[in-house]
Amino acid sequence: MRTFCTSLKKPISLLSILSIALLASSIATAKVAPESIVEILKLSGLTTQVGEYPRHFKAGFDDALKNNSDMSEELHKAFVSAADTAFKSSDILFEVAVGINQNMEEEEIQEILSWYRSDLGKRITQEEELASTPEAHQIIQREMTTLLNDFERAGFARSIEKLFNATELSLQIQENIALASLSAATSASDPQDWIDPEQLRPQIRADLEKTREATKENIVASLIYSHRNIGLRELIKYEMFLTEDATVKFHQTTFRTLGEGLEKAVNRWAAEAQSLLQRIET
Repeated sequence: MRTFCTSLKKPISLLSILSIALLASSIATAKVAPESIVEILKLSGLTTQVGEYPRHFKAGFDDALKNNSDMSEELHKAFVSAADTAFKSSDILFEVAVGINQNMEEEEIQEILSWYRSDLGKRITQEEELASTPEAHQIIQREMTTLLNDFERAGFARSIEKLFNATELSLQIQENIALASLSAATSASDPQDWIDPEQLRPQIRADLEKTREATKENIVASLIYSHRNIGLRELIKYEMFLTEDATVKFHQTTFRTLGEGLEKAVNRWAAEAQSLLQRIET
């Protein structure tokens, strides 16, 4: 699972990964081996992807501080402190791990892992990682028209974007980051008048919907660039893998549980931030 974001990714600690395995092993109705869950989270890219979420949320607060003269340094520190407590990659990944355990079978996970362990699976994963750097992002933006005009590869990219549900996932991440950032900025002028982030969700969702096509085109261009060194026959095999029942089930499960994990993180952040603000006021 990749959102083809353009920031430099950093994996979360091995301790966090092992914690997920230990927690997963404690589930009484375990259907998938904890080791399999840890491996598929790592090989599918979810571990690195979710490992970047806390940084993205904090970046939103930094932007809110720069653009809002009403936010004091004390408030900014309170919001970031709340983020440190609430936006933990291991918590979000655990939501995903539980979802995988509840909805999938060990045989299905092993079927997916066989792809990621294969030479072609490793190669495509590596190419996608290399295309997710800030340097690659600059190239993609500069050459977007040329990339999108490669109609044959664009066809594959659009199919893969749809199978990953990549645009929806990107908007989902942006929505939750915006919820925390905007509620922080809105509450800065009067900390006692705390804004519940959920009140802002409908408007933020509506605003992001206007960017859907542009977001999709960016993702498609990123996919074309990611797979520029992959032969068309290999891309056919990749597309076939993504259409297999187990893979579709995996992506549907991870998409849903990532959303649930992000919403829980925002709610945890809101509760912690409100508590910190009350202490500041008193």
